[in-house]
Amino acid sequence: MPPVLSEKGAKRDEKGAKANADILSREERRVQHFIVMKMAVVKDPITAELVAYELGMPNDRVLEIIDKLENLKTLWTYSDESHCSSGQKRM
Repeated sequence: MPPVLSEKGAKRDEKGAKANADILSREERRVQHFIVMKMAVVKDPITAELVAYELGMPNDRVLEIIDKLENLKTLWTYSDESHCSSGQKRM
């Protein structure tokens, strides 16, 4: 890939990441940061319940934040099997 194209793509991606970061609340950034850091060290799926417990937040609020992060494409996507029988999301 020519350097010009890769530089353009990198700048565009950086712009998009900055724009998304600007629309996240402190609470949303906290959840995003926690999940990204956990993903680097754990091998098991990270559940919304775990995030809520570790951060001392209501599970419903964590689920809302995860949905927003996924819609903004600042986090990850999950498979159709990501919903446990209890309705919890796994990442």
